[in-house]
Amino acid sequence: MRTATKVLWAALGAALLARAARGEIASRPDPALRPPAPALPAESASEDEPTLEETQAAAIQLAAGDAGDDASRVTRARAAHWAPVLRGQLGGTTTTQSRDGTQDADPLQWNQLANASSWLVSATWDLPSAIYSRDETQLALTSVHLARVRREVAERAAELYASRTRCLLALRAQAQASATSQLEAALALLSVTADLDALTAGLFHPALARVQARVEALSRSLHLEAIP
Repeated sequence: MRTATKVLWAALGAALLARAARGEIASRPDPALRPPAPALPAESASEDEPTLEETQAAAIQLAAGDAGDDASRVTRARAAHWAPVLRGQLGGTTTTQSRDGTQDADPLQWNQLANASSWLVSATWDLPSAIYSRDETQLALTSVHLARVRREVAERAAELYASRTRCLLALRAQAQASATSQLEAALALLSVTADLDALTAGLFHPALARVQARVEALSRSLHLEAIP
């Protein structure tokens, strides 16, 4: 009797364990049935997305021009002092003389007409300026100022580029969120993209147009007035 009871209890325990195991397996989600990750927004995966180097180069070009132009200006200023100052002058005179008299008791009338032309060309060098000129000091200060402007603009471009990348990631994270949350993230991205577009003279214009279209679509979905 005790042996049969033990067998009965063992069979019951095995049945409970098998049922629990089947329930655990059934409760585990199938990896193949998991929802796919939200896709990256189209504006962040575009092939015409400018790189950081392109962004900084465009910003520097707009703010201060190429650095090679600074050295070219200094070289031309130094060479210009060796060029002479040329002056030219052209003149002409006309002389008319008339005399009346007698020669050997005969009347005499004598007329003299003379034309003269003159021209002058002079070349002058400023030797002290050829050795060192005040223009070189001004150009050196200008070069220092432009170098500082380029550095500040490059740092500003890098900051805005990083901010835009964070806004893109935030917009991607809001892909499954409400339309209001997506609109807030899209507006933040629109603001940073507009700043970059102004800083780089239109380099981000295609990206700005895509973000603008996304903001307008989200606004319409919320029955809001589209951003002009």
